Amino acid sequence: MLEWLQFTFGSFFYNKIAKKGANKSMWNVIFALFLLLVIMISFYSAGYNYSFGTKFAKASVFKDFTYELFANEDETNRINLNYQDERLTAYYNLDKNNSVLINTFENE
Repeated sequence: MLEWLQFTFGSFFYNKIAKKGANKSMWNVIFALFLLLVIMISFYSAGYNYSFGTKFAKASVFKDFTYELFANEDETNRINLNYQDERLTAYYNLDKNNSVLINTFENE
């Protein structure tokens, strides 16, 4: 087991260990490709998630738009969201009967 771990992770860095790969099974190659895929996806998603704060801080137009839409001081000119019974509803002008139609499951 220790030799397999040494081959699996050491072959990336040492040519002498990598030359032993000719005598190994094809499963080692498949495992190495899978490991590479997991590492690449992890780095890509972590980089995207950590950079979101910087992108959001520079998006002043977007923040102004969403503030005016959902947190306007004038309560009659904002969209209110209500989550009840596992259903999200949006209504406008403080009238719950005046629903905003955002239901893409029933109406395309």
